[in-house]
Amino acid sequence: MQAALGTVSGAATQIVMMMTSLAYMPAVGIAIAGTTLVGQSIGAGDRDWARKMGNSAIKLILQAEPRFNTRRSARRDKKRPRHQQEELRS
Repeated sequence: MQAALGTVSGAATQIVMMMTSLAYMPAVGIAIAGTTLVGQSIGAGDRDWARKMGNSAIKLILQAEPRFNTRRSARRDKKRPRHQQEELRS
């Protein structure tokens, strides 16, 4: 479908998709690590520790993800001229 739009449109779509994946990749990495810790704890028979690890992973994702995305947005705004920043806020 994108190929019918042309190479520039296809390249732009690919760039946007890669940038979008950067937004959620930290959360995916933390979730995979949390899943590993929970699985190891359950395998060791320590369900209390598994619950603690799962809840810790969830808290970490909820705390870290908005900060990661906010920092990237702030850096992007610094690169824009001031008049463009003001237009985006209004």
